[in-house]
Amino acid sequence: MTHKIAGKWFRGVITLLALSGLAAPAGALDMMIWDQNLDTKLAYGESQGGAMHGQIVRDASGGVVILFSRSDLERNRTLYSGLRSRYEGEVRGGQVLIKVPGGLQTLEKFLAGYKLKLELTEISGGR
Repeated sequence: MTHKIAGKWFRGVITLLALSGLAAPAGALDMMIWDQNLDTKLAYGESQGGAMHGQIVRDASGGVVILFSRSDLERNRTLYSGLRSRYEGEVRGGQVLIKVPGGLQTLEKFLAGYKLKLELTEISGGR
């Protein structure tokens, strides 16, 4: 009898953890895109389920700084090894370009190398 009660209690705790989001990290990788002077945040994204979900200011353009931040859990893994915390780049026509050795590359192609699909939604705003 005690075994059944303990089993039900354990399942209840697991269910609560899953519903609260505490059982899994919210986002292993965060991304922020700022203007070159780091005055205005132009985009934000968070990895979840194999995609980088986020928002970007609709009329953003020009030189940018792209910052990546890994969760504590992710720092102990190797999924994003080699990813630097800061990159230079540009926004042109709503598309984010990142400077890599050899030139500019779309952020979408860059993140695909880390098995992440880019999903940015445009929002209104401006500099």
